Amino acid sequence: WSGDSKYLLTRSDQYPRVLWIWETLRLGLAAVVVQRDNIAQVKWAPNGDAKLALCTGGNKLFLWSPRGCSCVDIPNPGAEVNAVAWSACGRYLMAHGSRSMCVCYMATVDF
Repeated sequence: WSGDSKYLLTRSDQYPRVLWIWETLRLGLAAVVVQRDNIAQVKWAPNGDAKLALCTGGNKLFLWSPRGCSCVDIPNPGAEVNAVAWSACGRYLMAHGSRSMCVCYMATVDF
């Protein structure tokens, strides 16, 4: 569930590269997020916003909100983002792997 309870995320092991995001008030599909690689981890922002971060094990971090999607290149050469963690306020995001980590700052409230 998203922090505002307006969205629900589902994933199937049969389609490890796909996320389905459902709008709960409308009881309908809001978005389908398809990645080139298997999705390693997905986390909703904890501050009540409908913001989602996901990673696939590569050097990119992917963000979703009802306004759209964004892709963030991690500037560390050879970075492998296998996990993400939001700060309690939802403004900062840590992307980390087995050998490195990066902290991202959300410059705007919506992306």
